[in-house]
Amino acid sequence: MISKIDVPSLLAAIEKRPPRTGLVPKFRQAAVAMLRDEALAKPQFVFRTVPVQNSLDADLDFGESRLHVPALADVASKVTSVASTVCTLGTSLEARVSALCTERRLSLALALDEVGNELLLNSVRLALLQIRREARRQGVSSGNSFSPGCSGFALDQQAGVVALAGGDRIGISVTSHGMLNPVKSRSLIVAIGAGLSAQPLYRMCDECSSRKQCRYRGL
Repeated sequence: MISKIDVPSLLAAIEKRPPRTGLVPKFRQAAVAMLRDEALAKPQFVFRTVPVQNSLDADLDFGESRLHVPALADVASKVTSVASTVCTLGTSLEARVSALCTERRLSLALALDEVGNELLLNSVRLALLQIRREARRQGVSSGNSFSPGCSGFALDQQAGVVALAGGDRIGISVTSHGMLNPVKSRSLIVAIGAGLSAQPLYRMCDECSSRKQCRYRGL
């Protein structure tokens, strides 16, 4: 399923938040206006729920592919399927940030990059909400979400997550080092099954190893 996101509504919500530490308000305002006026972000996400055919500790087998997810080892027996999703803002924003850097408009480039990150994180939240709604509709529960590179979920699993989600349908590719292209993109998985539980979205940062220094904690 491919879902597009209402950009004006997200930007309106971002405008109401105070700027992050060190970000001059006037540059943040200019960045939001630039995003809106130049249509620099085209946020969308794709997700697909794939049945687990076999599981052993942290290894989930989907038949034609498998994932190694250490954080799911204790609940693997409850996992009947996995929802995999990829969110992206597209390539225009990162190109505009690069152009601003070339023009030596560094404060505006930083502000635009920061607002883009907020927009991506909000897009991820919308994707998670849709996955949880779909699980409830099917009468099952959903667990916490995990992204490659976090919580022991190795970055070398990135290509597998993107392939499960069908990320190529929205132009997502993975580099040989496990990085996503476009840069302003994020992938994650959510375990689906009976008896699973997930933290409220406002608690998502609690288990992250970078939570103490993260500039986006609590978004």
